Amino acid sequence: MPRIFFLGTAGAGGVPGRAMNCILIETSKERIVLDFGEGCGQRLEQHGYTLCDFTLVYISHLHMDHYNGLFDAVVRSSIRGCNKLVLAAAGGVYRGLGNIVELLPRSIRSNVVFIEIPLDGLRIGSFFLKPIPVNHSIETYGLYIEVSGKRIVYSADTMPTRGIINLLNNVDLLIHEVTLPSNKSDLSPILGHTSVSQALKLKEMMNQDSILAIVHTTTESMKELREVSLPRGVLVPYDHTILGI
Repeated sequence: MPRIFFLGTAGAGGVPGRAMNCILIETSKERIVLDFGEGCGQRLEQHGYTLCDFTLVYISHLHMDHYNGLFDAVVRSSIRGCNKLVLAAAGGVYRGLGNIVELLPRSIRSNVVFIEIPLDGLRIGSFFLKPIPVNHSIETYGLYIEVSGKRIVYSADTMPTRGIINLLNNVDLLIHEVTLPSNKSDLSPILGHTSVSQALKLKEMMNQDSILAIVHTTTESMKELREVSLPRGVLVPYDHTILGI
């Protein structure tokens, strides 16, 4: 049974005290990390992990709140004797990974391994990973994941898109961003983000036993989420929430 560690649940300008964009999916043999925002390295260290413990780190897009925790994690890992970093991405994001590496300490740059995940998917160990093109302000790819008989969709940053909607009736877990409060839903296509009301409509398209986990929250969206009555199967995780599916 895979376990999902919600280690960073805030977006840029998000809820104070939370790390940004960092989700760990763990099986008995392997671990992958979805995005690596500020504070992710500290969260992983609190669970006893270094970068050497991961099969790969998937970067959905090149906005800083989805990768700027890497420098801190590299330094923390180096202290423990780990200089390994495996970065994976799709499309133009993969081609831009070199820009991230240039920001890292010189001692680790030569030890970085790059993995391109093609749009038709790639099997890595027990994981099958397939990028999902989404609608954000820059090129961005969510991720469809099959592992241990479970199906997980990670939206990354996006407005609701057909590519994600087409998968909803056959997933066990949807991890979706909710940046906007409902009264700003009209900004969704402009900013490439999802509102509370839009996310809850996605849950209506999912199977009854499936789970919608809401991440990338901001102060505004979190305020609304605390005030509304959430349907069954909707989870608003805090940092360090662990979910088994």
